[in-house]
Amino acid sequence: MNACRNATFEQVFDVNERNIKRFIAQGTTTLEMKSGYGLNLDTEIMLLKVINELKKKYKSQIEIIPTFLGAHDIPPEYKGKTNDYVNLIIDKMLPEIKKQDLAYYCDVFCENGYFDDKQTTRIV
Repeated sequence: MNACRNATFEQVFDVNERNIKRFIAQGTTTLEMKSGYGLNLDTEIMLLKVINELKKKYKSQIEIIPTFLGAHDIPPEYKGKTNDYVNLIIDKMLPEIKKQDLAYYCDVFCENGYFDDKQTTRIV
C-alpha cells in the first residue's frame, strides 16, 4: 500500500506494462486489472487511470477489464473504524470513479477481519 501511495503514475504504468507484455506473449486474451493497493481516493483513482491508459494502449492485443477494489483491506488510518472507511468508499470513491468512468466493476474482500456481509452489501 505504501509503495503504491508513494509511486508516480509513470512508475505504476511501467511495472504493469511489463506484466501485460508478458501476458500478451503467453497468449492471454483477457485480463481483469484491479485497483485496491492505495486505499485512499487519490491513489485508487491513479491506479484506475493507469489501468485505463494500458487498456487504450493495448486494446488491439488484449482486453483489459478495470475493476475497483478499494475494499481490498482496511487502511491503517481507519483501523478500528471500518465503517468510516466504507462510508469513504461509498460517498467519495465510488462517485468519483463513476464520474470519470474508470471501472467496469467493483469488488470487495469479504472475509473475517476485513469487510463483513453488511459492509460488502453496502459497497456493492
